[in-house]
Amino acid sequence: MEFSVGIAKREQVGAFRQGVPAYVDVGNWELGRAMRHTVGWFDYDTLDDSLLAPGETSVGEGTQAPLSDAADLMRRLAVALQPPIAAIATPDGVLEWPAPLLPYQREGVLALLSRRALLLADSMGLGKTIQAIAALRILIHQGEIESALVVCPASLVTQWRRELARWAGELKVVPVAGSPSERGHLWRVPAHVKLVGYETLRADVMDLRDSPVLHKPWGAVILDEASRIKNRRSAVSVACKRVPRERRWALTGTPLENSIEDVASLLEFLLLEPDAPPAQPLELPELKAQLHANQLRRRKEDVLPDLPAKRIVDVVIELPPQQRE
Repeated sequence: MEFSVGIAKREQVGAFRQGVPAYVDVGNWELGRAMRHTVGWFDYDTLDDSLLAPGETSVGEGTQAPLSDAADLMRRLAVALQPPIAAIATPDGVLEWPAPLLPYQREGVLALLSRRALLLADSMGLGKTIQAIAALRILIHQGEIESALVVCPASLVTQWRRELARWAGELKVVPVAGSPSERGHLWRVPAHVKLVGYETLRADVMDLRDSPVLHKPWGAVILDEASRIKNRRSAVSVACKRVPRERRWALTGTPLENSIEDVASLLEFLLLEPDAPPAQPLELPELKAQLHANQLRRRKEDVLPDLPAKRIVDVVIELPPQQRE
C-alpha cells in the first residue's frame, strides 16, 4: 500500500496552517475532503465511506477490502496524523510563533486548552495576554471554537489588537466601538475574535432589547483585568455573566480581592451558566477550595529560571516646545 502525504499551502479555509500534512492519499482516496474548515486537523466523525469515489473499494493497487475496513483505516490515519497538543506550542511545533513561548507560558497555554473555566492569575509581566492568545489560536485552528470575545478595559483594546496581530496574525479581529448603530453592525461582522471594552459591553447587553451579543454562545469569553467584575451587583458584572459562553477564562494579576464577595463574583463568571440562579453564599474554606481548583497562579519568583535576562533599552524622546519651556 502506498501513502502520499500532501503539504498544505498557506491559504484561507476558515483558519490558516502552513507546512502541515493536509491530506493522505490511500489508493485514490483523498482525506483532504474529510478535514474540518481548519487545514491539517481532521474531523473524525466525517471519515466514512462517503469519501470513496463511486463504486470504489480498493485500498491500494491489487488489494480489496470492505468499505467499513477502509473507513476504519482512514480514521486510524487521521488520528495518527494529529499533532500532540503539547507539541503545538513548542518552538519547532506545527504552528509558527513570533518568539518562543517560555516553559511556564506553555504550561499556561496547555492549562487553558484543557480547562473549560480557568482564572489565569499570573503576576504582572508574565504574559497572560500572550498565553490566552496562543490558546485561542490553537483552539480555532483545531476547529474547537469558531469565535471568541475578549472583554478588557477600553485602554487595552489597542494592546490586545497589536498582540493578536503579532501572535495570531491570520485570525480576523474586529474591535467593537463607535456609535450604537456602528457597534450593531460590528457585532454581526464575521470574525474569529471580537474585542470590546467593559463599558461598551455593558451598554450593548443591558440597554438593547435584542442584543446581538446574546444571540448565540461564544466559543470562548475572556475577561482581562477581571477584577472589574468583583462587585457582583454592578451592571458591568451582570452584563459579563449574561454573555452565553462555552469556555470562560479570567485574567488578573490580583486574584485575592478585598472581600469574599469579590472572589465569589469571579467564580460566578467561571462556574455558573448565564441563566443560572445566583450562587448560594459559601463559607471561606469552601470559597478558597473553589478558587484553588479553578486558578493557575505563578509569581515572578516561581518562574525566575524561565525568564530571559533583564534588558535595559534607552529611548530618547524629543520634548515639544511647551514641555521644554
